[in-house]
Amino acid sequence: MKHFNENFLYHIWDGFHFINPLKAVSGKKLEIIFQGRWNTFAGPDFLNAIIKIDDKLIKGDIEIHINSYDWKRHNHHEDKNYNNVILHVVFEHNLEEQYTVTENGKRIEIVKIGNFLDESIKKLLARYEFKFEPKDKFCGFFASEPPETVKALLNKLGLQRLENKIKRFDAELNFHSFEQIIYSALLEALGYSKNKFQMIKVAEQLPYKMLRKFYSQGMTYEEFIALVIVYTNLINALPSSFPKQFKNKWIELYNKQDFIKDQTLTISWNTFRIRPVNNPAIRFLQLSDLIYKSFEKGMENYIFSLFTFSKEEYNLKDFKKNLYDFFSYEADYFPLNYKMGKSRIDTILINIIIPISILYARKMQYNNLKTVAQKIFTEYPATTDNFILDFMSKYMDSNQRKIIKKKSLYQQGMLNIYYSFCNNHLCDFCVENKKEMIKDL
Repeated sequence: MKHFNENFLYHIWDGFHFINPLKAVSGKKLEIIFQGRWNTFAGPDFLNAIIKIDDKLIKGDIEIHINSYDWKRHNHHEDKNYNNVILHVVFEHNLEEQYTVTENGKRIEIVKIGNFLDESIKKLLARYEFKFEPKDKFCGFFASEPPETVKALLNKLGLQRLENKIKRFDAELNFHSFEQIIYSALLEALGYSKNKFQMIKVAEQLPYKMLRKFYSQGMTYEEFIALVIVYTNLINALPSSFPKQFKNKWIELYNKQDFIKDQTLTISWNTFRIRPVNNPAIRFLQLSDLIYKSFEKGMENYIFSLFTFSKEEYNLKDFKKNLYDFFSYEADYFPLNYKMGKSRIDTILINIIIPISILYARKMQYNNLKTVAQKIFTEYPATTDNFILDFMSKYMDSNQRKIIKKKSLYQQGMLNIYYSFCNNHLCDFCVENKKEMIKDL
């Protein structure tokens, strides 16, 4: 067997480089509805995947290894953080057992993907020896390519990244409504890397449908804040500089309310070395006004109202002003430096609002909504650079760098390259992929 880094398997899984139909080692039928989200932190490799095993729909995490025994070699069988794994993905199955067993005794299916690779991956395996050392000064994707070619490639890759996001949200519809998907995605986006999981738990334990029901029963805005802040233990995550009178007020309101009488959730919030503006409790407060206002008409109707103009009336400048006003929030306990920044709002628009809007428009056949949302995505100006774009730009010449300063679409294309190839030093496959894309330009 050719030896390669496990990271290459992540790329195969994430890009779904398989031939169908798939089968588990046990012989059961296997269908991948959604590969999950790549986990760059501790724990399983992909989170919140959706699969079908013999027509049974399952949601959970994915763990990937070179061979089956690596599960035990890495001591996952003694680690409760892997108890939500629903599929063990391996290149080679080197054990007699047909199943992998988790710490809590659950049997999970194994799929040997070495049997199901598509032709592009087979060719790559046959032609290249994989090297995973970072390249310091050369990138085969950008080297010697004229700006117009780079622009066309980034345009295609940016649209591809958009479709991947749409696919993710479409998979979530197997379990949740549009309003819950939007609500959960917004909370997760404000959790940043340190509190994403915790924010998802808030969305699960206080689902949108429940909160909207409380609203119909007379829940006021202050009661809504009190309920979420206290019930989820965000009250104890607030910065020490936050006015105590508001903390006391919300605790008092929570103790008086009749909507929830359960014990508060035991969520551990990560606040170490987090600036007050990025504090998870502050992040929720930044979104609280929007969530509460959405209860009257429903989250999807409220969010999609951003696009209520015809494609002939569309004006990007006016749209951006409406977008920032849409997320603006003022309160006595909310100083200016606590407000959500424009770059964060831009990120939410590109990563959540637009893909979900396009998905909704396709499902409901709302052509105007789809056209306007797609137009905004392709024309939206470049957002604030992040460390990934800074890293990638080092491999570009001065004319190529000008491209990613123009549109967010091109930045999305850059991010697609990074997460698909650069992050795991898959330089050979990246160059081959570029050659195939150039043929189609």
